[in-house]
Amino acid sequence: MEKRMESLMRLGVEDDIAAAAASPSGSGAGDVPTASLNAQQDSSAAWTIEASKLEENLPQDGQALSTPAAASSSAATQTASVSSIDAAATPAETQLIAAAAVPEPLSVLPDVSPDEQYRFALGKALQNDLNTAEDAFREFIEKNGEHSRLADATFWLGRVQFMKGAFEQSAMTFTQFNTNWPTDSRLEKTTLWIAEAVSTFAAKNEVCDLLESLPTLVETPTESFFDRLEKLKTSSECTS
Repeated sequence: MEKRMESLMRLGVEDDIAAAAASPSGSGAGDVPTASLNAQQDSSAAWTIEASKLEENLPQDGQALSTPAAASSSAATQTASVSSIDAAATPAETQLIAAAAVPEPLSVLPDVSPDEQYRFALGKALQNDLNTAEDAFREFIEKNGEHSRLADATFWLGRVQFMKGAFEQSAMTFTQFNTNWPTDSRLEKTTLWIAEAVSTFAAKNEVCDLLESLPTLVETPTESFFDRLEKLKTSSECTS
């Protein structure tokens, strides 16, 4: 081995290549080049090591050589170890592991007071940034379930969904609004939007039945309310 090292040093190989060749495990030796390997000792001289010289420094029989197969075997062993740990975990630990693997959804709302969060969501709606507005109102409702702006946020969530053309979601949101705040002054509007939304996806007989029942949901419907209902009945081809 000493003679091999002296031979390498005479050829001007850098210390790190010689150390890799002298390693008992053969780590760092890498693949044998088909032609030659160039190494620079300084900026003015370049030395060439022929393939035969590198072969002299490859691990001999009985010495360990890292191969892709060995790496795969090691990775498989590590995977098996992790699997055995998971299998030995208690149900509670398994739930914690699963929860840790799921990333938390990104927040749309800024880290400010609930009132300012509501204004942020409303501003997005007024700017016609409907996707952001919908996400912001949803998040506001989830985070501020007892806030005084909850009814307003639900109203605007339904309105934004309607403007996006998500009529089924809009009808559900407005129905929730009417159920939770039956005395709200906007009930006539939300009821009409429910009718318009449902008329876009429901069967004809379902739409007509709904239009007939809607006046009973509003305490004191206005004339414009009935006018709009009649237009919807006509467009839906309902017969009285």
